[in-house]
Amino acid sequence: MDAVTVTTPPETRRELVLEAIAAGLHVIADKPFAPSAEGGRELEAAAKAKGVILSVFHNRRWDSDMRTLRKVVSDGCLGPLWRVHSRMDLDQPSTLEAGPTGGLLRDLGSHLVDQMLWLLGPVRAVDAQLDFLDLPQGRTDAGFTLTLRHESGTHSHLSASKLNRLAMRELRAYGQAGSYVASSTDVQAQSIFAGRRPTQDLSGWGFEPRTSWGILRTAAGEVEVPAEQGRYHDFYAAFAHAIHDGAAAPVTAAEDDRCSDRARRSPSERPRRALHRALAGHP
Repeated sequence: MDAVTVTTPPETRRELVLEAIAAGLHVIADKPFAPSAEGGRELEAAAKAKGVILSVFHNRRWDSDMRTLRKVVSDGCLGPLWRVHSRMDLDQPSTLEAGPTGGLLRDLGSHLVDQMLWLLGPVRAVDAQLDFLDLPQGRTDAGFTLTLRHESGTHSHLSASKLNRLAMRELRAYGQAGSYVASSTDVQAQSIFAGRRPTQDLSGWGFEPRTSWGILRTAAGEVEVPAEQGRYHDFYAAFAHAIHDGAAAPVTAAEDDRCSDRARRSPSERPRRALHRALAGHP
């Protein structure tokens, strides 16, 4: 055995990751892979000391809608980019991870922040507003809005919910030359829930249906933008490449550390703070 994937409930992951590292195994840990930034750095240090790879499963860099948006941006279709809006509302109250080590910011928020860092680069400041409710397991954030101010001057606006009986995934991008809007079906996740796997139809896997293709609007008019392929399986291929060939690991623990629980406290402390304090967990 070369590696393990840890997908157990969040409160159990630290011990299991440390056990796997101690056994000399490479590890993919589901997010959030640690209850705090400090805990994340502990796991990162343990992996480094043992000489094994620790990656965090931020598979949503490989979403079809994000890959399509990245192509629109990189192709210069929008001109100089001003801002990006990312909304993910899920009608899934039963899946909210309750208590002080849970919450929606660590769950969906870690994905949405990681996508924007991957798409737009480093962030210099963040604003955070969280919606809380009191549960038997403790106070829990059940929704959020975030504004990330990127070093490039672009800003991104992220929001998510699970309790508000809404089901909507939308990406919007605004630039000097126009706009791009897409409402997607989360096609790979839905396929996996239905029991399908990429190996059953690799060439046809992970494409948003035409009814969910984005619309690019510029001075030239409106055009549909064909969906890029979503490829969650590329994460695992890159992980295997890192193990066997020494290539860079996909989504390292150090990268995930930028999305720590410190953002959860920004509404009650300082509404704006440098990223290294709000997201990286530094004092």
